Amino acid sequence: MFCSVAIAVSIVQTLIAGTAYTCDTAEAEPQRGIAKLVVFGSSFLANPDLPECFRQNAPLNTPDCATMFNGGEKGYIDSELINGSDTTALRGSFL
Repeated sequence: MFCSVAIAVSIVQTLIAGTAYTCDTAEAEPQRGIAKLVVFGSSFLANPDLPECFRQNAPLNTPDCATMFNGGEKGYIDSELINGSDTTALRGSFL
């Protein structure tokens, strides 16, 4: 916490945070007065429908770091959606 406070005090611009946030902790962060915005990195990579997961309070897929940004055939667009389907039908909209 001390590090975050020290950084926030020394930065005049908007601070964007993005480490291990859940839906609840991300919503609470701006009220703490340090970060103004929260981003989701690996959570979004493992859950291409992350906003819908949050809306439905659905369990999240665990990020598979071995498939992130590796140039292989398996990766982001192969994650399972909360309705149990894969993203095959959505591939045209991602590419």
